[in-house]
Amino acid sequence: MKITSSYGVELRKQNIPIRQTLDIYRSAVGYLTEIYEQVWEELERIPEMKKRFNEAEHLIHTTKKNQARFSFDLHFPKMPSYLRRAAIQHALGTVSSYKTRLSLWEKSGQIGGWPKLVYENHAMPVFYRDVMYREDKEGKDAAYLKLYDGHDWKWFHVRLSHTDMEYLRKNWSGEKASAPTLEKRHRKYFLRFSYTEDVILTKTPIKEQIICSVDLGINTDAVCTIMRSDGTVLFGVNVPLAYRYAPQLMDVITEERVPAVFTSAGNPATWTARLHDAGCRVAHVVSSSKFALKSREAGVDAVVAEGFEAGGHNGREETTTMALVPQVRQAVDLPLIAAGGIATGAGMLAAFALGAEGCQLGTRFALSRESSACEAFKRRCVEVQEGGTILTLKKVIPTRLVRNGFCRTVEEAESRGADAEELSALIGRGRPKRGIFEGDLDEGELEIGQIAALIEDLPPAGEILRRLVAEYEAARGSLGPL
Repeated sequence: MKITSSYGVELRKQNIPIRQTLDIYRSAVGYLTEIYEQVWEELERIPEMKKRFNEAEHLIHTTKKNQARFSFDLHFPKMPSYLRRAAIQHALGTVSSYKTRLSLWEKSGQIGGWPKLVYENHAMPVFYRDVMYREDKEGKDAAYLKLYDGHDWKWFHVRLSHTDMEYLRKNWSGEKASAPTLEKRHRKYFLRFSYTEDVILTKTPIKEQIICSVDLGINTDAVCTIMRSDGTVLFGVNVPLAYRYAPQLMDVITEERVPAVFTSAGNPATWTARLHDAGCRVAHVVSSSKFALKSREAGVDAVVAEGFEAGGHNGREETTTMALVPQVRQAVDLPLIAAGGIATGAGMLAAFALGAEGCQLGTRFALSRESSACEAFKRRCVEVQEGGTILTLKKVIPTRLVRNGFCRTVEEAESRGADAEELSALIGRGRPKRGIFEGDLDEGELEIGQIAALIEDLPPAGEILRRLVAEYEAARGSLGPL
């Protein structure tokens, strides 16, 4: 099995035409999507993917031996061939996905809610090595990118984050990286490098079915996966229902028929029926057995019992995971996933002993190499000692934070009796982003769980999973005969 790890290196602020390059690439993808939708029946007749791609390129690119049917070259002159081919691949995938969804919708016999082909896109270009991306001199925190300056494609010298480059040199020395992909997070641009390593799989009879729910979304949507015992991996998402864009996310989820949906911070009855109609399975995060019962009434397929040790937003009950899991187990017979204060195989064993069928690990994976949180935040959380986090903002939404300047300000306001309105004004907007993604360690919200005090490193997610399995087996073996 191959595990791919990636790391984003920030492009430091400078006068380089990143925005222009991104705009023209996305315009090319949109232009090609419209063309391939028109001729899809013709392309669909070609079963071999490579031949289909070649025919798609012949339709839009003129050479000495080929006269293109469409005027792509006129609209996008001198576009680098590798970038053109990347745009072709993206457009073909978009149209193919749309046609599949349309066919399924037609077979279902539904009246409304038909799928739509979206020409606007958020495609990100790949900077292929040597022709689009070149390394600077060894040890330099810089590179060369071929970018579009509004008139022509030229090489530009770019500065890279020194901290990020030091991290790469330390952890990936001697490893070959793939061509970097441009990435935009908030208002910053990154080059994301990927590294692949071979891993030998071993069969470990932990459970008939292993649910791995990785909560990487902090005040936003997140991605998780479910792996069955036969190795089948299903894609899923995690959506906090209080998130202001939750309705738009649900539109996309139901349209794409995402197999697994984890919901939290809201009433599951609002969306569960609609998600079921789209063929999705729903798990809802609860902080008490009362809410577990309400989730069962709403028709969810599983519940996540999250104790107040967890980072970020919590329930008002302040019930620990060790106390919560058996109470929820007694209250409902749904598949039960334990969360909060779990970062080791021994912790997983304890959760299983209390009646859980799976574990959700947030803090452990938030402090991983692949986590999208900034390095300053991750390093600060690794330094957290026992008692270094606090559950605060109870008059608004109870939130577990790393103790810092903002925390002290909140504590002072709460001690003099500040009401919910004043505390909400104190928080403002974007404070979690400020702390977690932008690295303001004093005035930002640093949301992390109590178990951070046990974490001492930032390994790749694949390494974390291997450790969990090994720790679980060691803990189970240490118990002796039961």
